[in-house]
Amino acid sequence: MYQYVKLTWGKPIQKPKKVIFHDGEEIEEITSSVGSRQGCSLGSFLYCLAQQEELTNLGEAYPEAKVMAYCDDVYITEKPAMAVDAYNRWAHAQATRLQGSR
Repeated sequence: MYQYVKLTWGKPIQKPKKVIFHDGEEIEEITSSVGSRQGCSLGSFLYCLAQQEELTNLGEAYPEAKVMAYCDDVYITEKPAMAVDAYNRWAHAQATRLQGSR
């Protein structure tokens, strides 16, 4: 797995890839410099992996609620007051995680 990550997310592309639009005219050159590349499933996988523990804890804290996630979409279904409470707990955990990573 390390070799795959290094290959796809390693150093930026040294020679820019050309973006060619209709009629073959060169419009712009772009390089990969930060983050995951468009269409790379590894970024989504790592995001889901990072979310798994918090979503599992949320489901255990609110056993009557259904906590469902697909990629970066999270759904919490239950009576409105409980769903809002569960969402607020999840949102607070996300904000705390982001502040801790700075």
